Amino acid sequence: MSAGIYGAPGLVNTRNASGTEVGVLAAPLRIDPTGTTAQPVTTTGDTWLPYGNAALTNTAGGVQVKGAAGAVGAITIYNPSNAVAFVQFFDLASAVTLGTTTPTFVVGVPTLVSFYFTIPQGGLSFANAIKIAATTTATGSTAPSTALVFTMAYR
Repeated sequence: MSAGIYGAPGLVNTRNASGTEVGVLAAPLRIDPTGTTAQPVTTTGDTWLPYGNAALTNTAGGVQVKGAAGAVGAITIYNPSNAVAFVQFFDLASAVTLGTTTPTFVVGVPTLVSFYFTIPQGGLSFANAIKIAATTTATGSTAPSTALVFTMAYR
């Protein structure tokens, strides 16, 4: 395993089928047969699972990472666009309406920045489900001009 962002030990630099780096994660990912979408490695128990999305945007209803209660333990985001973007997290099993549904947690991502952070003490808990979306404002519905590269550890 190689060093990740800021030389953090134990992280894996994830790449798509063409070899382009698409993020950094604390656990390995498998790539779908087309070589374009990073997917979590299936496991059981209380293990942190990796999730990757090389083109996170304002998908209608939000992207469902987990359809049940869980937690987010680490996040890596790269914003390749020329404007600030936001990743909204939702704790809802039902449909999310971007711009109307209030997010549970929001991360602002400055332009042309990649960063990694962990959430201590067992992670950020979600009681119902974990859904995410990328937008141009903290509670909006407009897609960033360029999709974000997003990875996280969840359980």
